[in-house]
Amino acid sequence: MPRDAAPVRTELRAYDDVPGVRSLLVDADERLWCAVKETYAVALIHRGRAEFWSRRGGVASAPGDLHFDAPASVHRDLRRDGPARFQIVTFDVALVREQAERRGLRPSLSLRVPLLERRHPDRRPLLALHRAYRGRPDPLTRQVVVAEALDALVRQLDGADARPHASVARGRLGRAVELIHARLGEALSLDDLAAAAGLDRFQLCRAFRAEHGIPPYTYVLRMRVARAYAWLAAGRPVSEVASALGFCDQSQLHGHFRRAFGITPGAFARVARRGHAPLAVVER
Repeated sequence: MPRDAAPVRTELRAYDDVPGVRSLLVDADERLWCAVKETYAVALIHRGRAEFWSRRGGVASAPGDLHFDAPASVHRDLRRDGPARFQIVTFDVALVREQAERRGLRPSLSLRVPLLERRHPDRRPLLALHRAYRGRPDPLTRQVVVAEALDALVRQLDGADARPHASVARGRLGRAVELIHARLGEALSLDDLAAAAGLDRFQLCRAFRAEHGIPPYTYVLRMRVARAYAWLAAGRPVSEVASALGFCDQSQLHGHFRRAFGITPGAFARVARRGHAPLAVVER
């Protein structure tokens, strides 16, 4: 907490389908903060420059930096150049310990470094985590993002083995893909897909990205858009297609369809009825 006053504004987010994970978005004034963490935390600096105490010395931070705290660590600001905006996502200790044990790490878990360098490959999943908790992702997207971010956090622990894991047999991963195709309009969870493949959620996320180059939620979305294309071309109404494929409403289908094909679903349906349906997918 800041020494003298509460922050200007805070926004807390937590979801039942990813227990033990919380996000706090803070707009603070220039006063200094001092806190002791009970959880693992990954903070993203949106605005403001500062210097804070970490272990035995000061660490400078700037917009775009990702920094870490472990349980029982002290975060103490040494200086701040003015108002700041930052987002802190915390993970309960039990979640981190469970994932670390899957990787064969020792139970006493400390972090290697306070800041993650700008070109580090683990920035991608951790930045995706922060974006997800600023937006309103669907449950599958949120579950995948949290799983990949937790995996990335564990790789920052002392003694973590950063070598890539062995790939999972394609046949097992294929069962998860078959489930997506069979139940494309339903609200599948990450646990549903993992159970179909006989993997845990972390293995599934790693294997899926290695095999397809995208996470499961992106695969589901693009499959829905592709099927919408086929159904609209066959003459099904836009409202029916949006509902049957699990889109929240027609406007959500509208946005994704237009980004993929450069044309709205309604306009596409009219073109298709005249027998001139476009054939190419253009990612925008």
